[in-house]
Amino acid sequence: MRIRVDHLRRVLVTALSLTSMSCAVAAAATTHAGGAAAAPPLMVGHAHVPASTVPPVISTGHHAVVVALGDSVPAGSACDCRNFVAGYADLVSHRTHHTAAVTNLARGGAETEDVLEQLKQPDVRRALDDATTVLLMIGANDFYRPFCHVQRGGSTTAAYRPVARQVQSNLEKTIRQIRALHDGPVKIVVLGYWNVVEDGRVARRDYGAVGVAAAESATTWANRALKAAARSADAVFVPTYEAFKGADGHKDPTSLLAADGDHPNAAGHRVLARTVYAPLPTG
Repeated sequence: MRIRVDHLRRVLVTALSLTSMSCAVAAAATTHAGGAAAAPPLMVGHAHVPASTVPPVISTGHHAVVVALGDSVPAGSACDCRNFVAGYADLVSHRTHHTAAVTNLARGGAETEDVLEQLKQPDVRRALDDATTVLLMIGANDFYRPFCHVQRGGSTTAAYRPVARQVQSNLEKTIRQIRALHDGPVKIVVLGYWNVVEDGRVARRDYGAVGVAAAESATTWANRALKAAARSADAVFVPTYEAFKGADGHKDPTSLLAADGDHPNAAGHRVLARTVYAPLPTG
């Protein structure tokens, strides 16, 4: 594996917003996503977390290199905070006693097809070749227009099934291409969603009971597709639903969400970082 010094210093962040708007303006989603403010630059270093959550330090003899691809959740949009990709690297750094490098290539508004296109870019390919761990969080935006259709009374199965199949297919291709690009072992992690659209207090206000149910159904279809893709392509699936909404799905996640009800706030990103860290503590 070729681990270059520049990847221990270079951090790429493009943080645009996931579509967070009424269905009435869904057609303009891509345009609006492009104008969103960028998240603060990621820093690479040791964790600054309460003593009760600091993992024990072990020496693994290697430097973790974390690369993230996906939408505005891993990009850190709508939160002036350290996003979960950097937070996960912090925890790995403390655990392994080696500074973990981060390259965050996530982009707001991205769909699964967009990530496939990213894999054609030379800089992306070089970053993936150096990675020890690749985090993939993508698929929510694929479900946005079908969600709007269901919210207006459309058939759940007719709207969500073809999208779920496409998400699974695109993600399987993405995972296999990442492995083909890599010249050594790499851990590929697929993250699920607590919701593919708004949630909590904001969702109840914007969607009403019918829309909240449509969002829950869309999220179920999305997570099934993501889990199936991970299993099929020999990647690790990390669910986030329970961390935000509890085992029974009845927990209100508002306290973990930004003001838009769509993206995580600082507390939400800390929860996501710990959720990824639990099964993958050494990067």
